[in-house]
Amino acid sequence: MPSRRVTLFISIAVTAAFAPILAACSGSEDHDSASKREFDRVRPQFAATVDRLYAEPGRTYESQLEFSSIRIEHVYDNSAGEVYFHEEPAAGARLGHNPGWAYSPTGFPRGFGPKDMTDLGDGWYRFTNVTTD
Repeated sequence: MPSRRVTLFISIAVTAAFAPILAACSGSEDHDSASKREFDRVRPQFAATVDRLYAEPGRTYESQLEFSSIRIEHVYDNSAGEVYFHEEPAAGARLGHNPGWAYSPTGFPRGFGPKDMTDLGDGWYRFTNVTTD
């Protein structure tokens, strides 16, 4: 039977090992909440961009947009009429991390669902990484 000292040591070691993981997870939720609040605040600017893209015939594309603290690297509509806004990569972002927002007034964007995107209401979705046509 392990002594109390050994048990205490194991408990401390396990806590120390998992603390950074737990902190990262909780930080992600805080970032997501802050991101949602900021998106709600500038949603009219996103909507105006959608209207501009829809006004042009065919597929359209814009780049380097800024809505308050949200910096968009590029935005485009696809063949299904969905519009994707991709954020500028943050310093130190991992390869393949391609977050942003999508507008799809008819429901989840084609080929995606709740496991891929967060429904923000009124045809707006938040994603962490997508590849589209």
